[in-house]
Amino acid sequence: MKVAYQNTLADLVRFHFYTLPRSRSMQIAAACSLAMFGYVTFGAVRHTVASPAIKVFTFVVMLGGLTGFLLLATSILSLLACIPRFRRETGVEHKVELSPEGVVEETTTGRHEVSWAGIYRIRRTRTAILIYVSEVAAHVIPKRCFSAAREADAFYEFALARCVEKGRRRA
Repeated sequence: MKVAYQNTLADLVRFHFYTLPRSRSMQIAAACSLAMFGYVTFGAVRHTVASPAIKVFTFVVMLGGLTGFLLLATSILSLLACIPRFRRETGVEHKVELSPEGVVEETTTGRHEVSWAGIYRIRRTRTAILIYVSEVAAHVIPKRCFSAAREADAFYEFALARCVEKGRRRA
């Protein structure tokens, strides 16, 4: 099965916002940050002379505000760090072929082949099919490049069937 497409900036941003929160390293960083902010916030609220309800409310509001700020700052920094790569990857024609042996992606700048044993995971979102080659790197195949939803489903099912044949959990 072959498909040709061009990724847009929106495709790549959606991919990052889908993948990064599900990344184990990002989850660990978020848990550590929440623990640190919780400790600092609790230390600030604990010595005040107020009712326990006010202390709990203040703690929750401060922790929520700090967490929101951290998420916003991380999102902005992640996007800024990825802009040069987004510029290189948008507008380039990608050709992806699924075969019984694996996945082959060709662009004007190179060719990438990976056997089905090397595929980390396959996901389907509302707008794309993601064929992961690592925890945070994937071939992002927009569903708009297929002429019908049936074709996108067949492409996804073909890839998923090949991964399942190799005996590894992929979906």
